[in-house]
Amino acid sequence: MTLEEATGLIRGCADRMNELYGKVVFDEWAVVSLVQHKARVLSYLGPRKDDFQKNFAADAQDLRPELLSNRHSVGDFEFARHGFGTKLEAFVVLGDGVFVICNNTAQSMTSIAKDPHWLSAQVPFVELSDDGLVLHDTVRETVAAHLRSSDPDRSRRYRAAAWRQLRAEVTRASTHELWRYTADLLYILQNPIVREAFFPTTEHQHSPESARPSDGPAIAAIIAEWEPPTSIAILEAWWRREPGTFRVMRDREGAVAGFHILAELDHLSHGLLEADPVARRCWEHLRREPVPRGQRVLFNRVWMARDHGEAPSPVQAACWLDVKGRFMELRPNLRRIYSIVRDIATLGPMVAPLGFTPLPGPPTEVDGSPYYAALLDFGPSSIDGWLSALVAAELRIDEDSILDVAQHQLVLDGRRVDLTSLEFELFNYLFQRPGQVVERSSILRDVWGTDYAGGSNVIEVAVGSIRRKLGERSSAVETVRGMGYRFVVSA
Repeated sequence: MTLEEATGLIRGCADRMNELYGKVVFDEWAVVSLVQHKARVLSYLGPRKDDFQKNFAADAQDLRPELLSNRHSVGDFEFARHGFGTKLEAFVVLGDGVFVICNNTAQSMTSIAKDPHWLSAQVPFVELSDDGLVLHDTVRETVAAHLRSSDPDRSRRYRAAAWRQLRAEVTRASTHELWRYTADLLYILQNPIVREAFFPTTEHQHSPESARPSDGPAIAAIIAEWEPPTSIAILEAWWRREPGTFRVMRDREGAVAGFHILAELDHLSHGLLEADPVARRCWEHLRREPVPRGQRVLFNRVWMARDHGEAPSPVQAACWLDVKGRFMELRPNLRRIYSIVRDIATLGPMVAPLGFTPLPGPPTEVDGSPYYAALLDFGPSSIDGWLSALVAAELRIDEDSILDVAQHQLVLDGRRVDLTSLEFELFNYLFQRPGQVVERSSILRDVWGTDYAGGSNVIEVAVGSIRRKLGERSSAVETVRGMGYRFVVSA
């Protein structure tokens, strides 16, 4: 984020505070650097731009002890209750020696706080949550943006520490609390594709909803515009047999601007799968490499815009956001999604950083047009485990980690050791729950996909193999007698 963008966020925060208060709260906002005790105004919004810098030392007298105290951390804020006129009244810490200064040139903080609207006016600035009083997103994003630009290493360390804390907490979270942890992981993640998919920065002009019977002609017209004849017949069969899998994107006039088809792959009829070679290929892959029982698999057959086909467009962005909503609904049981694309050269590089990999073998051809199938396996920890792995890769945490999630390898003093698919699933399941005792029944259910324990020693055999590969780090997998296993972080 640039200084100009940060200033825009501050202006938006000020406007919202004024709206809630009923009149101007602070008519001066400035971003000020006091590095090496030298005042420098980086940005200013207010009535006295020329005089602000010139008179800063005198006007900041009431705040000076706190500004120079070094007692405050990023995000802390402080008020001078009795400042009046040009005497500065409040600040928020953006980083080492950098502050947002707030002031009302006509009233003191004591006078402002007496107004009954003051409490609600603080909402754009700070808000009350289940965790107590926290900075509002606008202020928090300004703080984070400054820290990223001024001290990227420190920013990365903070994000890595937050990631480790969240990774430990999410394994103990109840289902209704998972939304909070997902949002926090997304806040740490800077991947623009993922952030835009979950938290769009632009206004979407298309609203998703389940297709109605009356949408059939519009959907058929879009298909006829962009697909070859055999594919048209296949997608028309989808509409006849599985109309509930169609989601339409409506424009502001209510017309169908595009659609996508999203289904649970193992819920589709055999007749439809036999008639659709593209879908059948994914279904056959699922049969060869099944997911554990109770875990669910999505199939994104197509997304198509009226004016752009499957090319990147506002309609495709709306489809993408709608699919992510389904992700959230199905976690923590969503394990995998298959997706079909034709323009692999354009779309492939966009989704590869998210973990999508092409199915082995050549694409399926329909009327001479190639259709590529890609797979994203979220792992046994579902969406939150996937997001956690994306954050770890982005923050280069795997440089110091015992596990390289992307390569399915142990990292031992610079030496890399391959894990089999089963070894990786088991070790990653424990690795995502550091310090937590994981019961045998949970491992059997989520990794092996069975509730039957019986007299089997399959877990012990896999753990033994992992320990042999860990070598001197074998104590990282600890046996908890009568219960299960635990990943020990410090091992």
